[in-house]
Amino acid sequence: MDLKWWARKGDWRVYIGHSSERLRPDGPGRELIRYIPPHSYIAVEKLPEQYRTVLCEVPIGKGRLWICNLDLDVSQDLDPAARIFADNLYRAAADPDSTKNLPKIPSHEELLKGK
Repeated sequence: MDLKWWARKGDWRVYIGHSSERLRPDGPGRELIRYIPPHSYIAVEKLPEQYRTVLCEVPIGKGRLWICNLDLDVSQDLDPAARIFADNLYRAAADPDSTKNLPKIPSHEELLKGK
């Protein structure tokens, strides 16, 4: 799914989040939504830094921790797409099995290596 841009309450700028995370290649975190920052030219050596996530999951014991950088609080009351996404996200967060059977997505490093 391509989220593109969401309208923001009290702000002329349109984007889905104000920050993003870079997961450790072999760490326990798993990206749920990939994010590539807007750019024009990226030097080859900087390419790995551009693969980031705005929603990721870290297993903790029998549970999970979601780290969410999406600006839902300033968008969901104004933008219908953000509201639909937020409703689905909250429903998924309440279901402990919602991410259990997601397909394997190649990591950033695998994508860069062409795997």
